[in-house]
Amino acid sequence: MDRIVGRVPGRVVGRMASIVAVVFLCAGVARAEDPRLARGRELLRSASLKDRVEGVKLLGEADSAASIQPLEDLIRKNVKEMEKEAKLLDQLDVRYDEALRYWEQAQDSGSREFYDLAKQYLARVETDWKARALRLRALLSISVFAGETFGQFQSDGAVAAVEQGARTESDLLVKQWYVRGLAGPTRRRSAPVLAKLLAGSDPMGRALAAKALAPAVIDRTVFDALAAATRDKAWQVRLAACLGIARAPIDHAVPVLVEAVQREDGEVARSIDSLLRSLVGVGFPDAPKAWGDWWKAHGDEVREGTWTPPPPQEREAPLTVETFFSLPIESTNVAFVLDLSGSMNDDLDLDDARNRELRAELRLPATRTGVAKAETVRAIRGLPDGARFSIIVFSDKARRMAARPLVASGGTRASAIAWVLQQKTGWLTNVWDGLRLGFDDLYGPGGSSTRFLDLPDTVILLSDGTPTRGRFQDDESLVSLVRLWNQPVGAVVHTVGIGDDAPKDLLAVLARSTGGMYLDVLARKAGVERVRPVVPADAVHPPVAVAVARAREVFEAPVAPADRVWAVRLAGSLADWSPDALAMTAEALDHADAPVRDAAATVLGSIHPSLVAPVLEHLLPHLKRGAECQDDGASASLRVLAAYGAAAAPMVPTVVEVATAASSGHRVEAVATLGAIGPPAKAAVPALVAIKAEPDATPELKAAVDAALSRIRR
Repeated sequence: MDRIVGRVPGRVVGRMASIVAVVFLCAGVARAEDPRLARGRELLRSASLKDRVEGVKLLGEADSAASIQPLEDLIRKNVKEMEKEAKLLDQLDVRYDEALRYWEQAQDSGSREFYDLAKQYLARVETDWKARALRLRALLSISVFAGETFGQFQSDGAVAAVEQGARTESDLLVKQWYVRGLAGPTRRRSAPVLAKLLAGSDPMGRALAAKALAPAVIDRTVFDALAAATRDKAWQVRLAACLGIARAPIDHAVPVLVEAVQREDGEVARSIDSLLRSLVGVGFPDAPKAWGDWWKAHGDEVREGTWTPPPPQEREAPLTVETFFSLPIESTNVAFVLDLSGSMNDDLDLDDARNRELRAELRLPATRTGVAKAETVRAIRGLPDGARFSIIVFSDKARRMAARPLVASGGTRASAIAWVLQQKTGWLTNVWDGLRLGFDDLYGPGGSSTRFLDLPDTVILLSDGTPTRGRFQDDESLVSLVRLWNQPVGAVVHTVGIGDDAPKDLLAVLARSTGGMYLDVLARKAGVERVRPVVPADAVHPPVAVAVARAREVFEAPVAPADRVWAVRLAGSLADWSPDALAMTAEALDHADAPVRDAAATVLGSIHPSLVAPVLEHLLPHLKRGAECQDDGASASLRVLAAYGAAAAPMVPTVVEVATAASSGHRVEAVATLGAIGPPAKAAVPALVAIKAEPDATPELKAAVDAALSRIRR
């Protein structure tokens, strides 16, 4: 690979114009610039990596649209510098091999002078290599820090700029940070942008969007989009969609997951089965079709909230596709990444009758290499027809058997086994290069939809020693890279340590960070147990009807205002799932406690546009009463209408009544609401002019009229 991460594309004029427009619209041309922005941009231009870190912090703290482009530019700048450092490291690798040969020759030469010179040369090369590697690691760390900052912005202008980047960015590395920046419970406003990405042509963008939408799955529109994505052609998208669906109300989530699990096999099917098990307490990991019968028998109980899970039972041993040592291979889309460094030639007479018998059949020696090749051959033989698999070996460099995954058949199995048996050991241990190819060099040159679709759902990494070759050799960087590559993928990485010197800490962390297992071959036990995706018990959402009934019960009970606010928010979150929830939220506008009214107004002001019409019907009585007296419900209703903007146009006549009634205590609010409705409220212009002309009109009321007329007439 000639570079660490993705190609840097040219600037797109339209993209820049959009970013500039966002900056000026949201920040205001006349407003003085936040000093943190200028200082942050200055620090990002520094050659000092410490300054760049401080610059990223300042731009994040500024929380402005103007922060976005400098952060993107920094990522691209760092990528270019990483490419340069990586090429220098490759050259130093060649010099290091040369220096080692000189040193070995010097040891045998008997010449003290030759020995000292060779030793000095080796030390100098090692020093240079460590300095370059340290800078490369720092550049990677800063790039990740800058990218993750996209998810911390809260201001409207900054979020709008991140949304723009998610829509238009073409570079895979930068795009994934933009889309990830729109994830989280505070990003509900970005759901429409993510929904468009979910319906787009780029499978990586769809997978990232599905993950980012998961926190907003309580929104019925988001739920429907994720439900459709469970049929996507990319397994990464289907699995990410199911992870989100599992957080929806259980009576809606379970039937979608039941349908999805019956369409899958291997690792994806077992992951969905695990989600279902965490929701309903039963599972069929080795018979996904059984879920259809279970739902027919118990679906009504789940919908009604009367389903009671059976007592937990010890799970029987899984019917795996095959094993790799004692590691179960539960995938039909797997990549084997095998260490063939020089130390793999060390003796290892494993006390395993199956392995010994297979080595005898294949005429393999009792070495780490022989043991590993025998297990790989067994795994390949056991893959069912139609399974997809790749084989990658690494020592000083990594190499793969074929450019694209093979589809298991008699012929491809025979070819793969022959290729594995022919592979020779090298010298050093380049774990980075093996993992890079295991993830198909996702952000390297030529990154494409095809490359993303070819990625395995399971990677099995076998190694016997600490990394000694490659651009990244420290544990922290290797784990960080796997997380970066795997963010849009969601693959499981199983790791196998073979030999006394296996890098147990690195292998354990790699497995743990992806939900995989780490197996110590000599100890014959798992150092890290398998963890499948689940919905935590406190995050399982009850059936809609049950949740609404609970909200109603709390709302009507003699409880503290904070508890009623909780009930209103719960009902409001289910407004587009249940008419009863919508009605209860609207009723809360009449409550005597101001926090309860405010919560109801906030919830109703953010509901889905398709529900605006029925909400307007609920608001009408409050507004009518508000035209006649100091009705608090009218004030809350006006805030809701202001949030709806143009969609509230049908209520203009009623709002005019509130604004013009002498008995109304909400005239200023009503006038401001007409302004928020904008041009669709033009019928209110004569009434607003008349209000301003009233002899006893207050300055506050007149100012509100001027502002409203300006917005309506624009």
